Amino acid sequence: MKWACAVCAATHDAELRRLLFISGSLEASQQIKIMAVKKLLDDLTNQEPDSLWFVYLLRCADGSLYTGITIDLTRRLHQHNAGTASRYTRSRLPVVMVYHEVQPSRSHALKRELAIKGLSRQEKESLIQSTQ
Repeated sequence: MKWACAVCAATHDAELRRLLFISGSLEASQQIKIMAVKKLLDDLTNQEPDSLWFVYLLRCADGSLYTGITIDLTRRLHQHNAGTASRYTRSRLPVVMVYHEVQPSRSHALKRELAIKGLSRQEKESLIQSTQ
């Protein structure tokens, strides 16, 4: 089975080893081991996926760029323009969303946000231009 991310694969492998160890230490039959592994695979494949997260860039009224993450782009943009989302954007209203991308989890979104924040102004502008 191919996993969407390394975390899912690592979790699956760790759970599989744990179940095999437990069933082995109880001297269970081979059938019990197979049933446990099948149950684990069913549980892992039927999990609700993380809701999608977005990394976004806003252009503020003073021309500066702000990077953030959210699960609801529209709501977050309204919060920024209402002055209730961040101290940084509150004093630079109005803001316009100029870029966003989808991430599979909050963890991935936070890592990508950090990577974007580490880009130079010119690299951020290139990123914005790549989607227009």
